[in-house]
Amino acid sequence: MEEFKSEIYSLNIWEWERSYRKEEGIILDGMFWSIKLNTKGKIYESEGIECFPREWERFCQAVENLTGIPFR
Repeated sequence: MEEFKSEIYSLNIWEWERSYRKEEGIILDGMFWSIKLNTKGKIYESEGIECFPREWERFCQAVENLTGIPFR
């Protein structure tokens, strides 16, 4: 768990945009994601549709390493 926490902190999730969305067109079928990080002092939330923060792959890998289950 300590390794996971360390990786999550290195991703600076608290600096992620609140929303990641493509500006053009209508998305009828796409990947929706959301994340909520509870810390001692604040709650950070971010979400998106077919658009991701640049650290997204590292985040997915950290979750996979923690759970042992594919996360994409």
